[in-house]
Amino acid sequence: SVVSDARPAPTETASAPRLPPVSPTVEEPPLILDPRYRRPPKPPIYPASAIRLGQQGTVWVQARISVAGNVTDVRVHRTSGYPALDAAALAAVRGWAFVPASREGRPQEAWVRVPVNFVLTENRRSFP
Repeated sequence: SVVSDARPAPTETASAPRLPPVSPTVEEPPLILDPRYRRPPKPPIYPASAIRLGQQGTVWVQARISVAGNVTDVRVHRTSGYPALDAAALAAVRGWAFVPASREGRPQEAWVRVPVNFVLTENRRSFP
């Protein structure tokens, strides 16, 4: 009779760290700081509460623009310091239309960064 001394191979108790799978490189759309508009941008609606409180300032909005020139995403790049003005700026920029960026003659997605100014005038100060 043959006696076998075969044993299973030892298993490693400490496993090597697993690296996440490598994803294909996705190129981030370029950032355009002096965008061109397809049509004049409609001014933001000045929030009544901000008028009453005398709030003014500039909101820098960063918006993602589709190959058609439409806004697909908006975010505050630099706040005015007033949430109501920031929200009004985002709402306004969502409705704007830009000339799309292009590379080698073909339209491409891009980010734009634009200021939205809120300035009180004497007419606005008297707003109820």
